[in-house]
Amino acid sequence: MKQIYILAGVLIILLSSCKTDPEVNVKYSGALMEIMAGNIAGTISLDALKDMKNVYALGALEDLQGEIQIFNGEVVNSSVSDSTVLLSSSLNNNASLLVYTSVKNWEEVEIPSQFTAEAEVDKFVFDTAKEKGISV
Repeated sequence: MKQIYILAGVLIILLSSCKTDPEVNVKYSGALMEIMAGNIAGTISLDALKDMKNVYALGALEDLQGEIQIFNGEVVNSSVSDSTVLLSSSLNNNASLLVYTSVKNWEEVEIPSQFTAEAEVDKFVFDTAKEKGISV
């Protein structure tokens, strides 16, 4: 469960780095509350993103069997089997939870090299989002 919160935090950082663009529309499929209630079934096929340009996404694989990261269309799905991390670039998966968008232009944000506590990461994410005009 902690990994879901970390993924959400990372996505906020990424999206806070988006240049202001009225065409940027963040979409999602699934809900954290549903997962917490035990519904971990797939809600969207990653194949649905195949035609999107400049797509960025973070999420959880169906049945919470791994994680999904897509950066500018480059897919990296990770899962663990017999204590071994497996990586895949396949869109032939479903996600229990997925947040995604298409962003062509980015504004760089310097991220501190070290955080000593999780609360510092949270504060950085929320402060940066507010500075960029993102309602959190």
